[in-house]
Amino acid sequence: MFKAIYSSDMKSLKHLGRKLWASENSPGALLCFDHLFSDPSLSELEIRTGEQAISFLELFHKYVRLMHQVIMHQKPWDSAGIQKLFAFYPASEDYLILRRGTFIHDCYKGEEFPRSQTENDLKVPCLNFWQHFNESLTARLHQRVLVETDISRVHVFDPCPSIGFCGQCNKNDCHLAHELDVPWYNRRARFHFQQILILHTLQTLPDVMDFPTCIRQRRYVSGH
Repeated sequence: MFKAIYSSDMKSLKHLGRKLWASENSPGALLCFDHLFSDPSLSELEIRTGEQAISFLELFHKYVRLMHQVIMHQKPWDSAGIQKLFAFYPASEDYLILRRGTFIHDCYKGEEFPRSQTENDLKVPCLNFWQHFNESLTARLHQRVLVETDISRVHVFDPCPSIGFCGQCNKNDCHLAHELDVPWYNRRARFHFQQILILHTLQTLPDVMDFPTCIRQRRYVSGH
């Protein structure tokens, strides 16, 4: 897993993420998916068929669900998996130590907190940590959603108007769907259903974005 992350091996990250998800290794799956969906080059991936689009969105839905579980955890410092994933540990009942060079440690840049005895690790109150943790991960997920929104503007489920009105298309360079059979409609419905599930999960997070803005950004869910 760490080799795939270091080398930005997207294919391996997909495979490992699925495998860890199936084995209920949530921290490992989340780490794979977070690196997978953080890469801007995802927009260059081949999503030319309905199956590829559905597969991509299914993975993203898993990622959103895992992030939701972590963000909504009321006491993340009580979870061994979250501690290991974000590299922090309890210093006492009310304080935590944040490892230097980690995501959550970087969220405290510019703030004054006592340094631990281990180089530049930070010692922060649990309640203060929860606020930073929640807000930082919510913002991180928000950015991933914006990337996914752009990527998911695929045209594999856009029907060709000529097929609908004339029964045939005479354009050689037309990339719209022409085989509008039952399997195509089923795949299209499945794709949009996944988008609706993602939208529903996002609306249960605190202060991700207001509902009208979220709808406008994901208006393609309704096909407009």
